[in-house]
Amino acid sequence: MIDHNAMVRVVDEFLATVVEEFDGSTMLRRLADGARTVLSADATGVMAPEADGSGLRFEHATDEGTSTIEALQEQFSDGPCYHAMRTQRVVDVPDLRTAHQWPQVRAAALARGWHAVTSIPLLARGRCWGVLDVFRRQARPMHEQELVVARQLARLATSYLVLASERDEARAMRQEMAHRAMHDPATGLPVRSVLLEHLDHALRRLRRHPGVLAVLFVDIDGLKYVNDTFGHHAGDQLIAGCAIRLRSGLRPEDTLARVGGDEFVAVLEDLPDAQAALQVGARLVELVAAPLHLTAASVAPSISVGVCVVEDPAVLASAMIAHADAAMYQAKRRGRGGMALFDPLQYLPASASASSLDEELRRAVHEGSLAVHYQPIHHAGEELPADGHDWNGACAVEALVRWDHPDRGLLAAAQFLPLAERLGLLPAIDRLVLRQACAQLATWRTAGDGTPREVFVNLCAQSAADATLPADVFTILATTGTAPAALVLELTETSLLLEGTPRTLEALVAGGVRIAVDDFGAGYSSLARLVEVSSDMLKIDRSLTVALHTSAAATTVIAAVVALGTALRRRVIVEGVETRAAVEELHALGCRYFQGYYFSAPQPPETLLPA
Repeated sequence: MIDHNAMVRVVDEFLATVVEEFDGSTMLRRLADGARTVLSADATGVMAPEADGSGLRFEHATDEGTSTIEALQEQFSDGPCYHAMRTQRVVDVPDLRTAHQWPQVRAAALARGWHAVTSIPLLARGRCWGVLDVFRRQARPMHEQELVVARQLARLATSYLVLASERDEARAMRQEMAHRAMHDPATGLPVRSVLLEHLDHALRRLRRHPGVLAVLFVDIDGLKYVNDTFGHHAGDQLIAGCAIRLRSGLRPEDTLARVGGDEFVAVLEDLPDAQAALQVGARLVELVAAPLHLTAASVAPSISVGVCVVEDPAVLASAMIAHADAAMYQAKRRGRGGMALFDPLQYLPASASASSLDEELRRAVHEGSLAVHYQPIHHAGEELPADGHDWNGACAVEALVRWDHPDRGLLAAAQFLPLAERLGLLPAIDRLVLRQACAQLATWRTAGDGTPREVFVNLCAQSAADATLPADVFTILATTGTAPAALVLELTETSLLLEGTPRTLEALVAGGVRIAVDDFGAGYSSLARLVEVSSDMLKIDRSLTVALHTSAAATTVIAAVVALGTALRRRVIVEGVETRAAVEELHALGCRYFQGYYFSAPQPPETLLPA
């Protein structure tokens, strides 16, 4: 006999579960209880498959006697329930007294007054999600209408089991992707974006609780030698081994992140003074120096450490890292296994040493003694290489200016270009980099296949609007023997707004030079202006790449830029790519050109492509 009102109530209960955080066990219990009520059955029970698929486990029964019978089926791996699971068909036993199978289970059922049982498998997606058992005291087959309703209830419960399983799988996948996005796969350490977020939080905390905050920038000495001598697998082992030792030398509350191929950054909060940070740095140098046994050989690793200590919470997180980086280079100049504390006088143009620094920079530009490092730009097809070491050379490089100061060490562009801008030296630096970059590209071209085919050079706003720039560019190209199409000039979006820029670009493009809009997505240009500019490429700003895994908006913007570039037939290059997870997600969005620390840090030409 079917209780239709009960059927309505049971279905309502299932539907109400959509908004709950339900699990499979809850659904099975609800199925057993609901089936007994709707079918006016004497008893019901449910069994669920083991996680490894080896058998069934007793899940729920509507009375104690049935619990015993279901437990016996689980114990002996036998019974109508198991038969229904194996055959994936309904098993209806109208009279257990005349059945010849399952002697232990049959005897237990008859002893408790059950004379008939129907086992209904819960089937979906080609597998059995459980079995519903309906017991009757009267020896009779299940009526057709009862069977129809029982199957409907089984399908309803199974749909929820599938939903719960897919929800759990999706949740696990999201957690795994989030972990991969925020952690370096080789070392398990946080990546740069996580580090910056933590450092920002530490600086905000410093405003509320005054103290000492330190950043340690760590570089592994001699990684390139290990890679070249023993192979990249040995280099990866060296990185992983050093990461373990660095982590062991820090407190549990300290943050350690991998920010580049051989570079790590540690954030130390709540220090008593600067000396404590130096003591930690010295301990890390000592820990890493112990012999390390790799598969290919035993090595004696060493690290160079730069330390930046602040008590002022107004400093920027990026500035702290840049300062520690500068100190690290200072330590490296003194030899392997060194450490240096950042000196503010070497960075601030407005400091007491500003006048001497002004003159030193003017002299360096006049004498052409600034250096140019190069960061590769890689191209991927429809299939990604296995890892960052498997990419076949760089299709292009970006030229990045450096100042190898005799006392302050190698300074990145961000450390002296603000001073150069104040002194009006940026246009001269642009010409200097152009000459060196074009000459270097010509040198690589004579080396044959596998060398970069294009060089990207940044232009400041003044150069972009300068009417004399095209003549200077074509003179440099002719002098170095570089084809105009091999030179790509990068302009920021804001540079496009300056009066004079369109005429300059028109002359350059007419002569065969190509244009890239740099930091796209972070500036203020309109799409209309972008269409007007004769650019060949768009470079997505690294701020969008860093936010890729934490901001749905960043993902949407990147996808839109890729679509825009495709529509306008312009190459789209993504900057700031630092992890394999980022490469894979960007590739899935349609990106095919990548630049960032996942592949290589900016390097001098002889290191990037040794002769």
